[in-house]
Amino acid sequence: MGGVDRVINKMTSIVDGNELVEKSGGKFIDRQHVEAAMANGADVYGRKNVAAQFLPYDAHNIRLPHIDEFLKKYPHFLREPEKYFKEQPDGTNDV
Repeated sequence: MGGVDRVINKMTSIVDGNELVEKSGGKFIDRQHVEAAMANGADVYGRKNVAAQFLPYDAHNIRLPHIDEFLKKYPHFLREPEKYFKEQPDGTNDV
């Protein structure tokens, strides 16, 4: 998805999202609002939808080919990438 700035950029770029942003008076694209929504798995637009819930997971349990390369390229995919990538004594990262 990207970091907070990327999410805000996406929200202001899409037609449906921009209409909701305008109606909120900019509240939905407030940096603190977006950070809190991302941290808590809440819908940034405040919609109540049981199908969209925050479900914590351990990224080490993802069994897809090349997942380590993907996560290294896109660390914002993880909520706490520093917990996934642990630095070794030789300075390399271990996943």
